[in-house]
Parts: sequence; C-alpha cells; structure tokens
Amino acid sequence: MASDSHRHDANLPSASNNDYHKQYLQTLQGLVHDADMLLKQGYLVEPLTTSDFEGMKRCSGCNKLMRKFLRPFRYPKNVSATELNPSSKDSQESKEPELRCKFHPGTPVNKVWTCCRQHVTSDPCSGLPDHVAAHYPRDDQIEKIHQCHDTPQLKFGKNRKVCEAVAIDCEMGTSKSGDSELIRVTMIDYLTGATLVDSLVWPDAELRHPNTQYSGVTWAQLHHARNTRTCIFGVENARKAVWNFVGPETIVVGHGLHNDLRSLRWIHRTVVDSFILGWIEQTPMREAKEAAVRAEVEKQRQIKAKALDEKKKAEKAAKEQAEKDKAEGKPVIVAADLIPSKPATPIPTKNATSQKQSVKSKSRGSGDLSLKTLTLVKLGREIQNAAKKGHCSLEDAIATRDIVHWYITNPSVLGEELEKLIIAKTKPRITSPKKRETENLKDMAIVVGAKEVTSLLD
Repeated sequence: MASDSHRHDANLPSASNNDYHKQYLQTLQGLVHDADMLLKQGYLVEPLTTSDFEGMKRCSGCNKLMRKFLRPFRYPKNVSATELNPSSKDSQESKEPELRCKFHPGTPVNKVWTCCRQHVTSDPCSGLPDHVAAHYPRDDQIEKIHQCHDTPQLKFGKNRKVCEAVAIDCEMGTSKSGDSELIRVTMIDYLTGATLVDSLVWPDAELRHPNTQYSGVTWAQLHHARNTRTCIFGVENARKAVWNFVGPETIVVGHGLHNDLRSLRWIHRTVVDSFILGWIEQTPMREAKEAAVRAEVEKQRQIKAKALDEKKKAEKAAKEQAEKDKAEGKPVIVAADLIPSKPATPIPTKNATSQKQSVKSKSRGSGDLSLKTLTLVKLGREIQNAAKKGHCSLEDAIATRDIVHWYITNPSVLGEELEKLIIAKTKPRITSPKKRETENLKDMAIVVGAKEVTSLLD
C-alpha cells in the first residue's frame, strides 16, 4: 500500500559518510528510553502473567474487562461503623439489590435492542449483582491471543536484513469482543526512508468495525485484500514480517509506540517515542503548572485555616458574651436558633458554558502532543487531514521519523531535560524490576549532551 505521494523531508545521513553516520546513530541511541520511562508511559517490558490474563477476560454480562473489577475492595471514606455492621438496624432493612453489572441481554437490530425495544444508546435494561468472567473453551485461550513476545535474534537468510533503525505505525480496528485488532502495519527504514513493510492485516478475531475514520482502512479494502491474498493473515505473521528487518538492538521509532507494539503482541525495549520526546520537552512547562496548582492549593488551605480560626474565635467570643448576658439576666440567643443563610447558587457564565462546549468538541488526536500537532508545529506540514477517510500509516510513520530527526537537529530543545532524566542504554533483556533497580550505575550512559550533539551536526 506504499504511495509515492508521501514526502521524505528529513535530510538523514547516508552510509557513504561513515563518520557522520556513526555519530548520528550514537545520538539516536542516546534518545532511547530506559525501562522506568517505558513503564511510566505504559509500555510492556516483560511477558504477561497469569494475573494479567485473568484481567483480560471479559465479563459475561456487560463485556467489560475483568481487570476493572479484580482490584482489592476499599470501603469508601467517611463510612460509619453502623453502615459497615451487618447486625445494625439499617442493614436489616429490606433494600432493592444493587446491580453492579448492567447490560442489555438482547442484541441490536436496526439500532434497536431486541430485549427492551429501546434505541441502542439507551441505558441497560437488565443486570446482575456482580460481574462474572465469561467462559473460555480453552484454559490458555486468553494467553494465546494476548501474550506478547520478545524480539528474537535475527537469523540471516533470504529477504532478511537487520536495520539499524526503523519507524513503524499500525492501524487498529475493533473486534466483536471489544479488543483492538491489528488491521494494517507499516514500517520504513529510518535512515533511508525505504518502505520495508506496508500491508493490510486480516485479523485473527472477528471484526466489529475497522474504525475507518481513524484507521483509514475500509471493509472493502480488507475483503479485497483477503480475497486476492494480498494481505498478511493474522498478528503472528505480521510480527514475523516486521522481524525480518528488526533485531533486539534495532532502534524502533514510533509515536505512542506502546499501542503499536501491543497490537503486534511484541515486546521491544530499544525504542524512541516521539510522544515521549514531546512530553520531555514540555517538562518545564508541566512542572511550572504543577507548582502553580500546588501553590493555589496551599493558598486555599491557608484561607480555610484562617476562616476556621476566625470562626472558632467568634464562637468563643459569642459563648463568653452569652455567659456574661446570662449572668446579667439578659435574654440569651442560642446559636442553634439562628437560621443559616443558604449560599447563593452561582449563575453559569457565558464563558464557562463555551469552555465546556469547547472541551466536548475537542477532536481525537488534536492534543498538544498528538502526532498531527507535533508534525504541524515542528515540521510545518499537515497530516491526517483527510476528514472521515482516516489516517495513513505510511504518512504517520514518515512523520514520526521526521519529528525524531527534528529533535536530533534541534538538541537545545531537549538537552537539559534529557540530562536530568539520565536516559540509559537498554539491554536485550530485562530480568525483573528489583534487579533493574540494583544495577550498577556504570552500566548506565548519560545521553549525548546538547553541546556534543551540536558539534556532531556542525
């Protein structure tokens, strides 16, 4: 599905200039994120466990992931002992059972539920007291579907070439179970821009919808590719196609790359994520906002403390005055006799209403760190502007590569923040979080500083 219409704007080093080529790769390697950063950003750095698979099961009623309901139960704050005591009078009162699992037992036909004849957007008409995991015919069914696999050492052979760096982007549809399913994978050589893989993927699970307005993939394209055998069949084969060009040391570049890796059921630790680079760039701004919020919270705390102190002083003075009046035989006004005034309900302003509307109308992928925004701000070009026709994974992969290149050629933007984070060189395997924490600091390498990067690119 490659197209010549996409621009490869980045002026990347050629293999003929060996010194610059090595220096550029060294700088790119310096941007590789350490395991702690990957975990913080939602990356999977270890194979999934049995408890993970239990959480990936779906509720037999509402079809939600069971992980949401397997967390340890915590009593809500400010619950009295009477409410918790089963022998209390209140608990003995007959109450209507609470339905924690709510759903429609029927199926939607022509946008109407068969169970209650209500529109598909209506609230659930039925439910169960608790969530119950659906039955799966095979014990290892969830593991087989969702387990992720480490990048293997590449065995050289026909159509196999280890790239030093690649950029990747995937498009996902939604299966009937509600899970994301890989339906297109695109990978380019980071240095040359050559398209290595660009193919539709016929999913393993039955698809509910290809999410065309985001993925850019239509039902017609999927069925045509399947019928003509021009697509990749299944996630495993898609992963193998990618592995033809990638080894454990290959630097994989992407935007929100953890989503792409998860869709491929793939664990790779040598990654550079343009989203994370943008997140690092915004660290000073983010810290300033957080400091402002903390200052405002402290200010409000002091105001409340002062008000409480003044209230106590007023109550004390009123009590002393009451005792004095009583001693003098004057009528005493009890505080309980006073009718408290209700605070006025603030009238919503036009500005507040417009702000709420603007929040609702904010489109997907339009945030400050979205690929679309970063490409426009950093590169001055527009992508993902085909309205409801969706994204193009080739266009997105090229944009991601160009953004990372922009950060490399503008080192002052990230220099200080990267040095603060002390980004480490990742290793082929990570054994356990505890072992990672006790690794010797000599195994860590500080990213190439701003001055060094500038000298490399002069």
